[in-house]
Amino acid sequence: SVGPEVITSIDESALPQNTTDKYSTMVDVSRYTLHSYHVISDKICQFTIAGSNVTAPATIADWVTISTHVVAANTPVAYSDTWNFKYSRVLIDNSSGAVAAVKVHEKHNA
Repeated sequence: SVGPEVITSIDESALPQNTTDKYSTMVDVSRYTLHSYHVISDKICQFTIAGSNVTAPATIADWVTISTHVVAANTPVAYSDTWNFKYSRVLIDNSSGAVAAVKVHEKHNA
């Protein structure tokens, strides 16, 4: 199996309230087809996974939404699926009205 390492793509102990555009660093997932995410937040937030096949994605138009989930406060979300994009990244939308502690762990396998 290729890709046993876990990436912590978001690790925010104090994500400001009403932050709607906290993006992770882009990850080259071109070698993988199975993708898993584990999201933990102490406030309600929205978690979006985006994918791109653009060679050097630079604008929001270069990305498409793969999946979006609401994460309830103190109720972790796990998501796993197969897809085939060259790059992925995650977006956290903290519209909770309060500072949030948010972590996203991701794992990609061939």
